[in-house]
Amino acid sequence: MPESLVTIAQFHETDDAVVAKTAMDSAGIESEVEDVRLEVHNEDAYRAFHVLDTSCPALPVIDEAYEEPPAKRVCAVCGSSDIQSTTRSMTFGGIAVLAIGMGVAVGLTDAAFFAVGAAGLFLLMTDRWRCAECGATSN
Repeated sequence: MPESLVTIAQFHETDDAVVAKTAMDSAGIESEVEDVRLEVHNEDAYRAFHVLDTSCPALPVIDEAYEEPPAKRVCAVCGSSDIQSTTRSMTFGGIAVLAIGMGVAVGLTDAAFFAVGAAGLFLLMTDRWRCAECGATSN
């Protein structure tokens, strides 16, 4: 192609530019895709705009109801909004060591491993939050 190319459209994705190039090819307009830009000969620019306008219409705007963002957690004790999720790994580790130790001592290791699994599931299902200001915890 000669050097008289002009950019007629720029896209976010290369795939979108390739789709637009396909529309140009269908209309008999010679075009190139450079990075995410669609380029045509200067003399074909007007016709290319028309092809993009008719072959690649814009997506309709969807009217959706505005949803309020979820309310921030606040501490019930001091009212602070600096609430952090607590890690439950130390609690789980203590339960695991205790249950397996007791299971080995009594000879019920299968039951001990079941108890550790149940404790792990329970700790994963329950959220625990801690206030960074006053240290109060809540579920």
